[in-house]
Amino acid sequence: MTFCEACHARLGMGERFAMSVAGPLAGFALAVPAAALCVFAKTDAMFLLASGLVVMNLLTSAANLLPVYPLDGGHATEAALRGLVGGRAIGEYAAIMVSGACLTALVGASVWYGGDINLVGRLNIAFNLLMLVGGNLARVMRSD
Repeated sequence: MTFCEACHARLGMGERFAMSVAGPLAGFALAVPAAALCVFAKTDAMFLLASGLVVMNLLTSAANLLPVYPLDGGHATEAALRGLVGGRAIGEYAAIMVSGACLTALVGASVWYGGDINLVGRLNIAFNLLMLVGGNLARVMRSD
């Protein structure tokens, strides 16, 4: 067990949830001054830079909140499910199942609405994310 895992094991479910959503919330908070800079930008270059920062912070924070297990949203889902079901292993299994369902829905929506343009790229991303979820499932199963 690493130092980080030992510290994380001592946190309560509410603390884990708060720690998991703190990063994405900071990203959303950083988008606010950048949006204000967009409003008061005096040049096109300043506006483009600020609007790029807004979009980048909003998209990365929103993607990080997806309930896919390696991301912060997955850890927040795990903390919430652990608090609901009361067991470490059951909470982790449930979080991994939610991750798999979310990935399936994302890939399905991507293929359905995107047609077959870049299908190979989307399937590659889905496969890599599925491998992350599978690796987390294997880690949980080894720890039992």
